[in-house]
Amino acid sequence: MVDRTITYTQAVPRSQDFLQTQKDFLLGLGYLSQAILGQPQQIFSNTIAWVDGLACNPVSPTSLNVTIGSGSIYEMEEIDATSYGVLGVDTGTVLKQGLLPSQITLACTPPTTSGYSQYYLVEAIYNDVDGGPTVLPYYNAANPLIPLGGPGNSGQQQYTVRQGICVVALKAGVAAPTGTQTIPPADAGYTPLWSVLVSNGQTQITSTNIAVIPNAPFISPKLTQIPPAIQAQKDNFAIDLSTAAAPNAMSIILPSWTNVVPGLTLRIQKSLYKNTASPTLSINGGPPLGVAWADGNALQPGDWPLNAVGQITFTGTSWELYTIAGPSIFARVAPGTAPVVSDASLLHYGIDTGTANAALCASVAPTIGSSITVGMTFEVQKISQANSGTMTFSASATIGGAVLAPLYWADGNALQAGDWPAGALAIIVFDGTYYRLLSVTNRPVTFPQGAYVHYGIASGINTLTATTTPLFSSMADGIFLELNPTQANTGPVNLSCNGLSPAAVQTITGNNLSSGQFQPAQPVLLMSLGGVWKVLTGGVSAAGFTNIQVFTSSGTYTPTAGAQKALVFVTGGGGAGAVATGGGGGAGATTISAVSLGGLGPIPYTIGAGGAGAVMGNGGPGGTTSFGSYASSGGGNGGTGNIGGGGGQPILGTLYCPGGDGGGAPEQTTALVGGVGGSSFWGGGGMGWVKGSFSNGAGNPGQAYGSGGGGAQALGPPVAGGNGRPGVIMVLEF
Repeated sequence: MVDRTITYTQAVPRSQDFLQTQKDFLLGLGYLSQAILGQPQQIFSNTIAWVDGLACNPVSPTSLNVTIGSGSIYEMEEIDATSYGVLGVDTGTVLKQGLLPSQITLACTPPTTSGYSQYYLVEAIYNDVDGGPTVLPYYNAANPLIPLGGPGNSGQQQYTVRQGICVVALKAGVAAPTGTQTIPPADAGYTPLWSVLVSNGQTQITSTNIAVIPNAPFISPKLTQIPPAIQAQKDNFAIDLSTAAAPNAMSIILPSWTNVVPGLTLRIQKSLYKNTASPTLSINGGPPLGVAWADGNALQPGDWPLNAVGQITFTGTSWELYTIAGPSIFARVAPGTAPVVSDASLLHYGIDTGTANAALCASVAPTIGSSITVGMTFEVQKISQANSGTMTFSASATIGGAVLAPLYWADGNALQAGDWPAGALAIIVFDGTYYRLLSVTNRPVTFPQGAYVHYGIASGINTLTATTTPLFSSMADGIFLELNPTQANTGPVNLSCNGLSPAAVQTITGNNLSSGQFQPAQPVLLMSLGGVWKVLTGGVSAAGFTNIQVFTSSGTYTPTAGAQKALVFVTGGGGAGAVATGGGGGAGATTISAVSLGGLGPIPYTIGAGGAGAVMGNGGPGGTTSFGSYASSGGGNGGTGNIGGGGGQPILGTLYCPGGDGGGAPEQTTALVGGVGGSSFWGGGGMGWVKGSFSNGAGNPGQAYGSGGGGAQALGPPVAGGNGRPGVIMVLEF
C-alpha cells in the first residue's frame, strides 16, 4: 500500500478510516501489478486484459461439457464507478484483479443439422460486484443498548463487500456446413480465450476440439519462467500458415508480440508450400511486408523450400532473409534401419578400365541402384595412358545398364591430346546427353614465354647481361622484361639475357639510347620485337617533356629523377583593388627562365602573396615571387582611389612579361563602377563592383594566378577592394 490511515487512542473511529484502508490496499496492489505486467495491450478491437489460469479442458468422463479452471483476469477499470460507502465515486483508473476461485462447467450443444459444425467461444470479463447483503446494526441514540436494524431502523439490507470477479461466459457461433463454420466475435468488453468445435451427432468433446484463440492474452511465461523462455527463444520462432493457393503470402501468429520494431529477428519454418515468387510476411494479421535477401535481391522461385527454417530481420520497412536451413538430403530413420539416399545425391567412384580415348567404369562405388540420370556425378581414375584426342565415357547402373556418351569439357569443348593424363582423377557429370568433365588432377599446365613479365638485374654499362626470372630460351616477339640497371649508360645499349646473343635496346620509335637514359635502380619495361628490345616505360627520356611541377606556396623544389633541363615560369602576386569608386589592382609580372638541372640540388623558392583589399582604403601591393637565383618577378601595385594600380615589373629571368595595369573607376551619372583588376600572364583579374543607383559593394578577387583584384564602391557600410591573386611558379621538366 502507498498510504496508511492513522488513528489515535480514545479517538472516535470514522467510517472513512476503515474504507480508505481498503481502498489504499486496492490501489497499492493495482499499481504493483501494473508495474510488473504493464497495462494490457489492445490485442482485439473489443477487449483489453491479461488473464492467468482459466484452462479449458474436457470433463472426465468425457461428454459435451468443458471445464474452465480457476484463474484471474486483469483489466484497467475505474477505481469506484459507484459510491464506495462514504467515500463516494472515484473515476480514476487502476489495474484491477478479478478472480474465478473455483472451476466451472460449460455445456456445448452440437448443431441438429446433419453435416453441420459449430464453434463455441469461451470469453471472460472483469466485473465489480457488491455482495454480502445484510441488515447492519446502527447506533441508537435513544437507547444505546439496543441498536437500530438498518438505517433509521428500516430493516433495509446493505452490501458489505465489493468483489472483483472474473466472469466467464460461453458464446455460441452460427452452425454452418462443416469446414465453413467460423468462431463468433467476442461480446463488447469481453476477452476471447478459447474455441470449442462440435459437429452434428458428436457425443463427447476431446482435447482436439479445444483450441486457444490466437493472441489470447494469457500471462506466459511467468516471471520465474522468463530466463529459460529467453534461452529457448520460443517467442522468436513461428510456423508459416501460407496455403497452396497463396504460397507467397506468408503469415504467422506470435501471441507475445504486439508490435514489430527494427532489429527484430525471427526464425520461421515455411509451410508445406515453397515460394514461387518474392514473398511477403504478415504477423498477427498485420500488414504484409516484403521479404528479400539481405543483399536486397528478390527471392527466386524455390529459394525458400517447404518446411525450411529461415532467419529474418526487420529493417523498419521490410524483412531481410539471411539463412535458409532446408531439410537434409538424408532421411530421418528409425534406429536400426538404413537411410534411403538417392543415387543422384552421391559421388560415385570408379577406376577406368577402357582405352586411352574410351574411358570405361564397369562398376562404381557406391553402386547405382537405379538408372543413370541427369546430374549424377562420378570420380574416375584414368588408366595408365593419357588420352590422345577426343574421348567417350561409359558408366553402368543396376537397372538401366551402361550409358555410353561423348565426353566434353564443361564448356562444351572437345578434349585435346593430354587433357586427361595417365593416372589422373577426374570429376564427371552426366547432363542427360553427354558427360561433362569438370576438373582433372595432375594435368600439366604450360604457358608461353609472353604470358609472363620476366625480371632481371642488368650488369654492365652499355653492354648489359642479365639472368631472368622466369627464364626464356629464345628471343621471340612479345617477351616482356622488367630490367633493373645497376649503372648509367653512356651511349647505345645492347642486352644479352640468359646467355642469348646480345640485342639492341631502342626507344619505341626505333632510336638508339642516348647517354644517361638508363639510371641505377630505375627499372625499365622492355618488350622484344623484331630481334631488338623496345623501351616501353621507365628510364630517362633523351629528349622531350618529362614532368610538370606547379607551386602555389613557398617551399623547396626538387627536380624529378632523370630530368635534365627545365623551363621555369615565375609570376608575382597581384595587387588589391581600392575603395570609393575604386580602381582595380595591377597584376604581378612574369619571367620565364631556362635552367639546366644537371647536378643541381634542391632549389628554394618564394611565392608572392596577393595584395590585401583594405576596408575603405587603397589596395595593398602584391608580393615578389622568386625561384632561387634563376628567376624573380615583382608583384602588382594596389589601386589608389579611382586610379588603377600599375602592373608588376620583371626582376630576373630570360624573358620578361610585365603585369597588366588595373582598370580605373569611371564615374557614371546613373551608377558607380569599380575598376577591373589587371590581367596576368595566366589570365584576367577580378571584376569591379557594378550596380545601378549608386549602390554599395566590394570588389571581386583576382581570378588567374597573379591577377589584380577589382575595385569597390563605398556608399554605405564599409567594404573592401578585391584581394589580388597570389603568384605561382610552374616548372616544365625535360
